[in-house]
Amino acid sequence: MEATLLLAFERHLAFFILLILFDWGLGFLCLVPKSLFLRSTGLMLLSWALVNSLICFFLYQHHQAKALDPTVNLENHLIQVFNWNIGLDILYLIIALMLLQWPRKRQSKKQRILTGLALGVTFNGLYLLIIDSLFRCMQLN
Repeated sequence: MEATLLLAFERHLAFFILLILFDWGLGFLCLVPKSLFLRSTGLMLLSWALVNSLICFFLYQHHQAKALDPTVNLENHLIQVFNWNIGLDILYLIIALMLLQWPRKRQSKKQRILTGLALGVTFNGLYLLIIDSLFRCMQLN
């Protein structure tokens, strides 16, 4: 059972790494145009890529140590991780909505920047919510 959980977790990390690579690539591409909207989207994607790269590295190290520790119930640990992740993913989407609603002047420079930031947060939040939910459902079966 624990070997299949560890395999599922490693698959989850592979999907997480795909998101990180996508964020790095698209983030740099979005910095090229002069559009404030695209540049702010690119900056948000690059910020996510940097943070997610660090999280991925430390998460992998942490879970490898947990998997090798015979006193740790890996199944309960991974259930907690995915429950926390799903909660954080929902929080990210709420933050994206707040960014979209903040300034009332729709054509302002600040609004274009915040809309671009919100797009980056929304993309990452939805992607993470989907993969975290899928792997949480796999644990239930």
